[in-house]
Formats: sequence, C-alpha cells, structure tokens
Amino acid sequence: MRLVATDLDGTLLRSDLRIGPRTVRAIGRCRELGIPVVPVTARQPGPMLQVTGAAGFEEWAICANGAFAEHLGTGEVAYARTLAPVGHAALGRARGRDG
Repeated sequence: MRLVATDLDGTLLRSDLRIGPRTVRAIGRCRELGIPVVPVTARQPGPMLQVTGAAGFEEWAICANGAFAEHLGTGEVAYARTLAPVGHAALGRARGRDG
C-alpha cells in the first residue's frame, strides 16, 4: 500500500496559510494514481479544514498531534486517545498549576 502523509503548518501550507496551485496539482495526481493523501497535524479537524479546503481533503486525517483520526467526510472516528481527567490534573500539578 502507498500513502502520502503530510504535515500542514510549515510543510504543505505556505506562510499565508494557503496551499499553492502546484501542491494542489500534486495532491490531485496522487489521488488519480489511487494514493491516499492524509493530512497529519496538531490542528483539530474544523480549523484544519479552514486552511485545506483548496486541496479537497475529505477523507482521513490524523489530528491533534496524533490523538485521534477522523474521516473528514463522515465524521467517523477511527481512534481517539485523550487524557483522562486524572491525567489532566496530574499534568496541571506537574506544571505548577491546580488541575
């Protein structure tokens, strides 16, 4: 299986937060060849789609620094790994704040 996984900020996106026409064509060519193109980002799906609409991302994306994978067309979640409330409290204490 072949797959293109790409970061967004500082990689796929230009400094103006747009995807250049050459990149859009390259993504389209991958799709024509049956190669999925998957955005991998620290962003959540909503904010990600605001900047990637030109590339037509409508399938799977890895979001929130790998915390979950969501199908952008259907909203189906393949997996979600979040910190439990206890984890949030422990993290807050470790950073010197109340959890």
